[in-house]
Amino acid sequence: MSTKWHPYTEPPEPLKLVRLRFSADGAVDGTGRYSRAFGGYYRSMAAMHRHEAVHPTHWAEIEEDDT
Repeated sequence: MSTKWHPYTEPPEPLKLVRLRFSADGAVDGTGRYSRAFGGYYRSMAAMHRHEAVHPTHWAEIEEDDT
């Protein structure tokens, strides 16, 4: 199953854990969440409360193989 990447401008469901992509080659992919209330993407809940937003280029649903 291939991963369907979505542009960051079309955010996922708020606070749902997703895979974040920061570079074209995926070298620094990680997990995080989108917060509508804070208006951005965050690597953790603690980072969200510290207002430490990250700026991915894309996001994807986490598939069973990713866990």
